[in-house]
Amino acid sequence: MFQKIIILLIIFFSAVIQVSVFPRLFPSGLSPEIVLMLVIFWTSRDGFEKTWPKAVLSGFMLDLFYFWPAGTNIIAFALVSYGVGFFARRFTISQKNMGLLVLLLLSAMGSAANSLILLILAKIYKGLGLELGIFLPDFWNRMIFLKILIDMLLFVMIYWPLSGLERFLSFYGKKSMQGRFFK
Repeated sequence: MFQKIIILLIIFFSAVIQVSVFPRLFPSGLSPEIVLMLVIFWTSRDGFEKTWPKAVLSGFMLDLFYFWPAGTNIIAFALVSYGVGFFARRFTISQKNMGLLVLLLLSAMGSAANSLILLILAKIYKGLGLELGIFLPDFWNRMIFLKILIDMLLFVMIYWPLSGLERFLSFYGKKSMQGRFFK
């Protein structure tokens, strides 16, 4: 239970920072996506099967904070998480040798895929008469490469603190054998 509360707080405060702080510091469309990088981190470590509830919760929270139709970021995060989980499983052997390089490649692919999925969903919603706001960059301009680079730098910045937190929280996930003679 303690782990789930901590993860909920991490997602909440990351979403608040992404929605309220980063747009003030970065030009429109170049704001780093810290919540997406969290989902990519968790998916690359635990796989899609264990991470999809976190991806759905993260997407729902961002949909609420951006005032977008519910399901926009949920769909994007679920698809990105599935893709990252698929490729992370394939490169498990490589991660032993070139771990951070493979994770940076996965974060770049996840960031590009998320932008493309959100752009497609924005076109669909625009056809339905809904508007998603100014937070979406145009995918086919050169700014997308700068956005991917910013997201990769953010991933590097959050990688080691989150790894330490995961090790700390894994202690709470284990069942104590104290006082037991038999399993």
